[in-house]
Amino acid sequence: MCLDKFCRSVRNQVLDLGTYLWEEDDARAAKDARVKLKTRCAELATEIGRRRGLAARYRAELVELRRRELSHEKKASFLLKRIEILHRVGDQANAWSHALELEQLRLVIHHDRNRLRSQEQTYREHLAWAERLKERLADLQDLVASSPPNLPCFFPVSALLFLMPSER
Repeated sequence: MCLDKFCRSVRNQVLDLGTYLWEEDDARAAKDARVKLKTRCAELATEIGRRRGLAARYRAELVELRRRELSHEKKASFLLKRIEILHRVGDQANAWSHALELEQLRLVIHHDRNRLRSQEQTYREHLAWAERLKERLADLQDLVASSPPNLPCFFPVSALLFLMPSER
């Protein structure tokens, strides 16, 4: 009987020790997961800022390209009118040089329009990326806020996807 009592006592103490260590392990794992999530939140916030900065730069370039295209269009219109006038008055040499300049200007306009389309696409992509990252950040912040700080928390599989490095 005494031996049974002693064995139960030792067993209970070992179980208590195991429970204590397990809870501490869970708390440490929960704290580590929380730290990882907070780190990922900070990384996402930085990436959002970077993407928005790039989008602002692309937006400024778009404005400049549009301004430049408008300027070239006006100059092309002026050259076309000038060529018609020079052709009517019989100044073929100047009409020819203006026609060559107009042709070069049309090539520049064509090139600028292609650049403008490409730049607009890049601008939209960066804005979309920033928006997706913003949504991911909000989800992560909700996840961090919803998990109690001292209790072990087990994150869903979707939360672990946020811990993976972002696509760049």
